[in-house]
Amino acid sequence: MRAQVINLLLDLQQTHKLTYVLISHQISLIKYLSDRIIVMDDGQIIEQGHTEDVFTDPQHAKTRKLLTSLDM
Repeated sequence: MRAQVINLLLDLQQTHKLTYVLISHQISLIKYLSDRIIVMDDGQIIEQGHTEDVFTDPQHAKTRKLLTSLDM
């Protein structure tokens, strides 16, 4: 069911040129769905940019810690 909903969101996004604002602690889902990402800590933006850039070269120590703690 979850995969169907995610695929539906992607299809609708491409078909209708939609933009979504997603808030999630599931970073692997955000990586899959997003072109751009904002990482927050304690209500403050600590990093933002193109998703691939943030995942491959995180600039903030807390972002690096978050990404290394995940099994993606």
